[in-house]
Amino acid sequence: MEKFKLGVVGCGSMMENHVRGINQLDCVEITAVCDIQKDRAESVAASLGNNPKIFLDYEEMADGCPALQRRELIAEKIARG
Repeated sequence: MEKFKLGVVGCGSMMENHVRGINQLDCVEITAVCDIQKDRAESVAASLGNNPKIFLDYEEMADGCPALQRRELIAEKIARG
């Protein structure tokens, strides 16, 4: 089964919990993470184990990630943690 490609925006503590749950789904792959704080984005990316692209600007993420450009699935979650 082909997985849905997912980019997440906001990598605070709440998003870390959401990402753990999403990462357990067989039908979804997080291919990009975005946060204005690079260390947060890098921490979430490292926890995924699939080397997602890291962005500091959500518009750049949408422009720079081919899976998101194809609009297979775009989900944004602004986590405030």
